[in-house]
Formats: sequence, C-alpha cells, structure tokens
Amino acid sequence: MQNSLNIIIIGAGLVGLSSADLLALAGHRVTVIESQHGPVYGASYSNSGMLHPSQSWPWLVDKKKGDASTAFKAVHQLALRSSVVQKGVSARLGFGNQKIKSGCYKIYGDLVSAHDAMNDYKSNSIESIQVTHETDTLGHPALYFEGDKWGNAREYALNLEADLQRRGINFIYNARSLRLKEKNMRVSLQLNECIIDADHVIIAAGASSSDLMRQVDLELPIKPVSGYAINYERPKTRLPNAPIMDSASHSAITVFDDQLRISGTCDEISEVVLLERWSELAPDIINSLKPAKEIWSGLRPMSLSGKPYICETSLSGLWVNTGHGHMGWTLCAGSAELINEMITKGKFDSRFQITK
Repeated sequence: MQNSLNIIIIGAGLVGLSSADLLALAGHRVTVIESQHGPVYGASYSNSGMLHPSQSWPWLVDKKKGDASTAFKAVHQLALRSSVVQKGVSARLGFGNQKIKSGCYKIYGDLVSAHDAMNDYKSNSIESIQVTHETDTLGHPALYFEGDKWGNAREYALNLEADLQRRGINFIYNARSLRLKEKNMRVSLQLNECIIDADHVIIAAGASSSDLMRQVDLELPIKPVSGYAINYERPKTRLPNAPIMDSASHSAITVFDDQLRISGTCDEISEVVLLERWSELAPDIINSLKPAKEIWSGLRPMSLSGKPYICETSLSGLWVNTGHGHMGWTLCAGSAELINEMITKGKFDSRFQITK
C-alpha cells in the first residue's frame, strides 16, 4: 500500500475523530470536515458515558438485512477489541483511570428477571454479578458488569480533537454546503465553490451518513433513532457510584463529576417519557434535583443489520464508518483501527459490509 495517503473524514463525532487519530498515526494526511461549528455535536454530544461491551445485543434488526445473534457476535468482538485500543488512546491523552472508571449496573423489575438475564448473558460469554437491593442500584434487583467502564465521552472526544489539532490535522467546520460528486466510479467533494479530491473519503457522519450517500446514488441501510438526555446540576444527596441502566426503557442514569444525566430511550417523541420513568425508579434523586440545565435530543444511527458498516462502498475510495447505534463510544476506537487496517494494509472484514 501507498505509505502516505490523502484522506478526508466527514464527521467530527467520536467515530470520525477516532478514525482521524489512528489514520494520522499510520502516517496519512487527514482532513476532517464537519457541518457543525465544532466537534461532537451529534449522537456523541450527551450520551450515557458507558463503554459497555456487555450491551452488544442490537436494539434494531431488519430480518431482511441481518440476524440478531450474528450481529451480536460481531459487535461484541469489535467491542472487546475497541476496549484495548481505547485504553491505549486514553493513555496517550492522559485520560486514564481517574477519568474512565470501572463497572456498570442494569436494573430489572424483579429477582427472577435479573436471574434469567444473568443466564442469558452467560450463554453469550458475558459475565455479570447479580446484586439485590443495594444502595448503588436504587433498591432494585440488578446485574453488575465489572468489565464495562464509564466516563464523560464528550470530554474524551474534545481532548482527542485538541490533540489532533496540535498534531496538525486539518479541520473544516461549518461545512453545511458539502456535497459528494461521482465521476468515473470515484468520488470528489464540493465545498462552496471548491472541488476537493482525495485518495479516500470516509463517511462517519452518524445519522446524516445516509443522506450523504444518496448524493452519489448509494443506499445505506440506517434508521435514525431519536434519543434524549436531561442534564442537571449534581445534587447533594446519596448517589450511585456507577451508571445504572434500566432494562425496560433503554435508558440510564449517570453521575459525572459536575452533573447528573438521565439519557436514552428508543425513538420516543420527547424527553417526558425519560423523566417519568426515572421518577418511578429513583424518586428521591429526581425530587432532589434543581431545574434541568440542558435538555438535549439527537439521532442515533441504527444499522438495519444490527452492526455498524465499516467498509469500502461500490465507489472506489469511498468508505463508511457508521451505523453504531447505541454503541458509538464503545466501538469507536476498534472501528477506527479496523478501517485503518482496511485502507493501510488492504485487509477485508466481511462482517461489517453493507447489506444488500
């Protein structure tokens, strides 16, 4: 393979920044183009902060596009690989154990449900510990995933973007006029009045990736799925020491150094459902909160195959690294390493190809 390639990455979220990081370390010339005015304003902006390989089971699978069990195995393997890569990146950034901590909980409606879930996880080689009515689970039966980790994903991403800037990576923000052009089975970019050519273009634009692909008459099987987050000043009351996931609502409560966040849901129409659910699960905490500092909503890029698309498209030099759904931070480092190997070393991984 050519030693130094000119590579453009569209999208400055966790996946795009991670891809830029490893491609630049491999010696390539990288430019990141983003429609927003800065990095990490899409699905990466206000997530639950969990690095959770345990939660690799897909939320959404179109049976014509994939199989949930097959998708789980591929995503879980990628998540474990990503954990190793991400640890190395965190060390380089000085984002170590004080910033990324161990363990996540998942609560259930009753002891039987928690026990059955533990057996299901074990059958998929995921270890958990059953916990009964502990303070850290808000009094609910729960499973504890010791191998999962958590931290402030946006803070991590901003540290990574600043490091990339120091290393001379070129960033172009506010690129709302960006358009993809196809000619002779290759792609170029038009930004304002300028045509930009590159050896490779990687679309890592989350839920917007499908729209970009359509500009060159390609389909990407992704469904944008809405999620919400409500950020509060950290209250002065007894709080859990790790994120708590709710098995019934695809949501979580996370206590960061300076704020408390409830986040998640799957395709609800407002944040009200999120607040109502956690008012049931954690009434003492919710009643102790001051008015919300921020209410945020965003679109997760849910792949219809249940696993991300990390591959070259039918247009030579046009790649995708998107469709990570609720696993964006968990998978970003491993996805970046994989696409770097594909571009730099010519490797091929059929698991993450675009399904017809």
